[in-house]
Amino acid sequence: MRYELPTLIARMLDGRFSPTPLKQAVLAHFGIADEERYGEILFRQQIPGDRLVTTPPVVFEAWQSGDAAGTWLVERALDDYALAARAMISRTGSDSPDVAFGGGVIAQAPQEFWNALAERVGNTCPRANITQPEMPPEYGACIMAGFRDGREPQEFFEQVRTQRQS
Repeated sequence: MRYELPTLIARMLDGRFSPTPLKQAVLAHFGIADEERYGEILFRQQIPGDRLVTTPPVVFEAWQSGDAAGTWLVERALDDYALAARAMISRTGSDSPDVAFGGGVIAQAPQEFWNALAERVGNTCPRANITQPEMPPEYGACIMAGFRDGREPQEFFEQVRTQRQS
């Protein structure tokens, strides 16, 4: 969503996508008063990084209010997360896996998003348990590094979990 949003706003401004209230909300969030300058500001990468990474609540609010552009972005995100889950589940061989979603966008998602995501994943894997990660990303990176170093991931995960709880 964060990467598609700036382009979507540009398309609203040049007529390739029908403008919605999300346009003004995003321009305000980015601190852009003159929409005629948006293309230049975007091209020159002058939108502050902290403004770009904090757009998910703006999009989720638009989605929850029925905004067509916000809905389009959220639907695409839901489809992509569900597709990723299906791909990961198929590799586990489990018919009742735990599926943990994390990251900056999804961490800011309202409960309605989580419900929709669980429903979509459940359509192809009804016994999947959708959850948030048990540990922050840096722990996952350590577990992946251990895996790359030849450690058995489940065993190493349990060791990290135990040490983290101590």
